[in-house]
Amino acid sequence: MVNRRFIILLLCSFPASMVYCQEGGIRVEEIRDTTGGQRGFHQEDIKDWLIQRKVLRDKPPKKNFLLIIPVVASNPTAGFMFGAGMTYAFKVSGTGTKMSTATANATYSSRGLVNLNMKSNAFFANDRLVLNGDWRYLVNSETTYGLGTTNYISGSIDINGYDTSTDSIGESLRYHQVRIHETGSW
Repeated sequence: MVNRRFIILLLCSFPASMVYCQEGGIRVEEIRDTTGGQRGFHQEDIKDWLIQRKVLRDKPPKKNFLLIIPVVASNPTAGFMFGAGMTYAFKVSGTGTKMSTATANATYSSRGLVNLNMKSNAFFANDRLVLNGDWRYLVNSETTYGLGTTNYISGSIDINGYDTSTDSIGESLRYHQVRIHETGSW
């Protein structure tokens, strides 16, 4: 159980810290906007204040960032799914200032379904050329109802080694999809 005195001390110190920040405890620099000539303020947070007090060291800005996370999911159609997701942000070498990104995921399900996706936004030639990509590979299945009026009895038709669905007029369809879509903008 949390000590009540600690909670009261924490709640009382929060308004005091707000007054300290408003009265100049954290440095706020006045700056001039060169585009419109309007005046504004440079915002700083506690990390900036700790760097000024030399409690923390200022780190140089990163030129890339990678994040990988596990994927665990379940749904009635695909069953149990597992895999990984990734995000990568980077600056292309040169004088470009914008961050390029690539996100991807790969999952496999207990019913044999595969999902591989990759989307990207990359800046080249001093941020004048932008490449947007969407690449996919899917192994999927669905029930199709085709054309016609014939009623099929469940389990009586074998399509490429797969029995028809429990729906009397639906047929299981298993397909592989490859999609490569890349757009370039100047």
